[in-house]
Amino acid sequence: MDILRLAREEFDYTVAVRRYLHEHPEAAPEEQLETMAYIERQLDGMEIPHLRIEGGGILGFIGPEDADRTLLLRADIDALKIQEDERNLRCERNCVSKKPGLMHACGHDAHMAMLLTEAKILKRMENELPGRIILLFEEGEEGGGNIKKICRYIGESRLRIDGCYAAHVRWDIPSGRIALCEGGSMCGQMRFLLTVEGQSGHGSRPDLGRSVIDCFHQIYSAWSMLRMNTVRPDTSLTWSACSLSAGVSHNVLPDHLNCEGTIRMEDQESGDRFWRAFHCAAVMTAQQCGCRAELRRVMYLLPLSSDGPCLDLFRSTAKEALGSGNVIEAKMWMASESFSYLSAMYPSVFAFIGIANEEKGCGANHHTAQFDLDEDGMIAGVASAVAYAAAFLKDKPDTSGFVPACRDMDALLSMVEEQPDVKLCY
Repeated sequence: MDILRLAREEFDYTVAVRRYLHEHPEAAPEEQLETMAYIERQLDGMEIPHLRIEGGGILGFIGPEDADRTLLLRADIDALKIQEDERNLRCERNCVSKKPGLMHACGHDAHMAMLLTEAKILKRMENELPGRIILLFEEGEEGGGNIKKICRYIGESRLRIDGCYAAHVRWDIPSGRIALCEGGSMCGQMRFLLTVEGQSGHGSRPDLGRSVIDCFHQIYSAWSMLRMNTVRPDTSLTWSACSLSAGVSHNVLPDHLNCEGTIRMEDQESGDRFWRAFHCAAVMTAQQCGCRAELRRVMYLLPLSSDGPCLDLFRSTAKEALGSGNVIEAKMWMASESFSYLSAMYPSVFAFIGIANEEKGCGANHHTAQFDLDEDGMIAGVASAVAYAAAFLKDKPDTSGFVPACRDMDALLSMVEEQPDVKLCY
């Protein structure tokens, strides 16, 4: 079967879907109601049964429920609160958001368009597929945490999943190419919130107060030393303090300070060890300054990597569908992905879809007002996904060596929602 030809034949549909969704973006934490209604209309038109997970997204089903092999294909659906530039890096866009202040600045419009096209092709192949395809359209990937509700539903419904696949368009990979990572594909992330409480005082007598600004300066200095002392040098880990607020007057010491930021790590073990030291440094340093610090981890995304046998199968099927020169290797992207929850529990593949095209002005980084994609790149995304789905169900790669991160979904959710206390200090 010439899957690339099928993807090309459906390209007009892919583009139409992508442009409609690009023009009508919706961002988390609000429910993406219009977007989900559109997806459901498309699935209805394909006669694909589906259900909505409240606050989580949409599941669609191709193939019998009692199939002995099941593959989940996932796309994220939320946009970002960014005002779109009417031009990309070089020229005017082929479509622009119709909602001021909202933009598909990460490529989720393309993800939805590709998955709906893949669904259309796989539905036509339904009688030939030796298994079941589950379609997942995920709400709130951009920090909304909606993936937890999806995981909870999967656990409670005992939904059979033998493998998962997801892809992300990427600004630095040439359009028409698919890129894979042998090791980690995307890093893990811990989003933290630091609160420091001190004692107010007048600027003329700082000795009578306990300045939270001075305290934070000491905490920040302590944090700056931890990377070298707690993380082995052959792994990637970085952290950033990205939001800071304290004080309302030029001559009064504030008694309260908030700081938010992220820690990003290549491997979970290093991240957990760094977090314990990070937490301890904040609490102990604040005590030395006569203040009190509370450090909470408000979000935890795991590092994302592909299962070896599944990755090998995807690579071979993608090369067969696209040509060997269009399947390349890539380095880890230090952004983070909620798909990591699924890849931690099921043998998975995560691929990058090239969308860069200098002549068309496509190459701006994600989450920027000039981000744009070469729509031609979606053809390779559709073809490689369909080829892998068919091969996964037919060839049944040996995933016996895969070890889930936790015994079940409840344990996974407990791990990522765990809140530390001062007992974590060494």
